[in-house]
Amino acid sequence: MRIKIYFLFFISLIFNDLSAQKPKNIIFLIGDGMGYNQMKVCEYYYQMQHIFSRWTNYWVSTYNADGFYNSDSTYNNFSYVRKRFTDSAPAATALATGYKAQDGVIGLNENFYRVKNLTEAAKQIGKKAGVVTSVPFCHATPAGFVAHTENRDNYHQIASQMFIESKIDVIIGCGHPDFDNDAKKFTDSSHFEYIYPSIWRELQKNNTELTDYLGKKRKIQSCDGDNIPDAWYFCQETSEFFDVAEGKKTYKRFFGIPKVYETLQLGRNPNKKSNSEVPPLSILAKSALNILSKNNSQGFFLMIEGGAIDWACHNGMKDRLIEEVKSFSETVETVVQWVEQNGGWEENLVIITADHETGYLTDISMNESVYNADSLKNFHILDVKNEGKNTISRMQFLQVHRLKSYVYNHTNQLVKLFVKGAGSEMFEKKLNEYSEMQLNFDKLRRSYYIDNTDIPKILFDFLK
Repeated sequence: MRIKIYFLFFISLIFNDLSAQKPKNIIFLIGDGMGYNQMKVCEYYYQMQHIFSRWTNYWVSTYNADGFYNSDSTYNNFSYVRKRFTDSAPAATALATGYKAQDGVIGLNENFYRVKNLTEAAKQIGKKAGVVTSVPFCHATPAGFVAHTENRDNYHQIASQMFIESKIDVIIGCGHPDFDNDAKKFTDSSHFEYIYPSIWRELQKNNTELTDYLGKKRKIQSCDGDNIPDAWYFCQETSEFFDVAEGKKTYKRFFGIPKVYETLQLGRNPNKKSNSEVPPLSILAKSALNILSKNNSQGFFLMIEGGAIDWACHNGMKDRLIEEVKSFSETVETVVQWVEQNGGWEENLVIITADHETGYLTDISMNESVYNADSLKNFHILDVKNEGKNTISRMQFLQVHRLKSYVYNHTNQLVKLFVKGAGSEMFEKKLNEYSEMQLNFDKLRRSYYIDNTDIPKILFDFLK
């Protein structure tokens, strides 16, 4: 009898996996540094609700290969989450490959072996793939979904891999060497921190041979599987981004880089209301969606990052944090509108999460003694209180450090995951597995949670 029960249980698992509806298109949005409170303060400030806040959602652990998350320690020790937190590079690697990595490492597992990422898996089965970000196109998160290197700061190597070695179809992000953070021309000279000068010049000529970061001329990869190099279309004009987003123009392979240096908006002068001449993240995302879906029956994988949320938190910029979360939320709304007009939720899967929390954002009344004195605590004890529209006085960042010009650092808190669409039930299945084994229960949130590596493992099953 026991053997029969085990057999039926095994068969049911197989049936459940096979019966899960595979999405044609997978759209993966990452709010870099966007913890629970980062989302809530935006809602409080604008007196609005994120469209995704009503979706099925879960908690996710974010630690790297050297770390771990302990529920008891989090519950009993206010300072626990300040330690052993992940860097964005291993966090991106975990979300893109399903493997934990060391700090600073892109696309390599904890033993420094190269591991397949989701864009590579998508290309292997004939899907298109792309990455979009509001920070430099070769920064940690987009790099984690395309490149492989031991150091996230190897920007020239990463850019060479993205444009020459990868088969990806769309790359959109900042890092323009000729324009500053106010979207004004540099007055001294071009700044080539993020891209090798020869690649920069050759991309603008739509060359099929590019000179890599070592000075070697190489043919670029084919993106359509015919082994004939496919040139990148180079786009930097705001009007053209809008034309692509509106479907007036399309291209086979697309590199988009707005005329701004590091971020779309965050790095602008404090006295400047906005970089109005720079397209918003929502337009960049819609441009990618339209290019990837054009004449494509196989579907696509697209990663979209709100990268400057993290930068705002690092620098304790409360107003810019709220602005960046709002921009990310508007981008999700744009994605949802696109989904509803292109196959609906039966063909599309949308996933929203963060790679980690940044800054230990809490209410101003929160400190270690207050936290430890509350015998009935749950995660709401750390909540930023709702004071009403256009008010941010209840916010405070707590995680302090002195690395580079940053003031606040990452934490080891759990972050949220929101899912909707075809195949989304597989995330519930994964959570139930932990629940059945009585693993990954968080006392502070009074909920089970999954790990960041579980997310791509589910997506890889869809990309077989």
